[in-house]
Amino acid sequence: MNWKGMGAFFVLALFLLSVPAVFADDAASDSIDSTDSDATTVREQARENAKERIELAKTNIAKAREQFELAKQQYATAREQYTEAKQSIEENRERLRECKEEATEDCKLVVKEVKKDVKDFLLGAAGRILAALEKVQSKITESSMTDDKKLEILADIEERIAAVEAAKESINALTETSTKAEIKEMTAELKDAWKGARAELKTGVGRLANEKIHGVIVKSEQLQTKLERTIAKLSEQGYDVSGVEELKASFDAKLADAKTHYDAAVAMYAQEVVPGEVDALMKEANAEMKAAQESLKEAHEILKEIVDEIKGVQEKGIEEENETEVEEEEETEETPGNETEED
Repeated sequence: MNWKGMGAFFVLALFLLSVPAVFADDAASDSIDSTDSDATTVREQARENAKERIELAKTNIAKAREQFELAKQQYATAREQYTEAKQSIEENRERLRECKEEATEDCKLVVKEVKKDVKDFLLGAAGRILAALEKVQSKITESSMTDDKKLEILADIEERIAAVEAAKESINALTETSTKAEIKEMTAELKDAWKGARAELKTGVGRLANEKIHGVIVKSEQLQTKLERTIAKLSEQGYDVSGVEELKASFDAKLADAKTHYDAAVAMYAQEVVPGEVDALMKEANAEMKAAQESLKEAHEILKEIVDEIKGVQEKGIEEENETEVEEEEETEETPGNETEED
């Protein structure tokens, strides 16, 4: 995810809005503050949407994957709209400066064009944010996480989507007669929605990566159980398994380390997301994930040594058995009284 690219459009948009005497400074329309009741309603709806998505994925996997592909297409379309509007704004920037002290018909036309471009620019940015959220949402829906965990994450993402959709609706209402203050207000609304969405995207992507690590840990634990059975069986058969047991102890230690780092990352991802602090938190969580990956990698290398050691133990055991059989046969042949006397 290109975080710098997604954040850059706010810098450009606010720069445009800082150009004086271009947009009329009429009083902006009164904004409506959200109440606790509104927030509760949004959260409840977000959970319902998340539940529906989870149930749909259970009965129609193809549909869930189709949603991911659709999100990718929507992201590409929104990016194209965003890029074209940005290019047009860049081209008209100098003309805007020239029109600061003029009110000619040509300048009025330029202002109208820029207002339309700013609207398309913001709509394109909102579209990219929504598509990015929906892509992560689809991946989480298809993941091996438990339904409870999915519900928690998807509900958070649904809330962020609702905030971006609300900002997008406000931006759609902008017209050629919209004031500088109104456009600035819509830009700020989208910027706030992006902050929350960015935090959710980072944690969502991190949780998906962490879930993959969890899958590797589960498989490693299954191998751990199989190794214990194999060692016990070899020991019962009289094989020398001391070398294998030593390697397995190292394998167990690395696997324990991986689980410790994984659990630490899970705890960090479970913390309430604060937009201004998400980068520091995710940096710590990612460091724990990398440590878990490194421990699993080392455990895998030890596992290969264990396999080789077991093969060696079995081969040595077979050789010793063969040698014992040969020695027993020789002793039997040399035992007095075994020769056949001729009459």
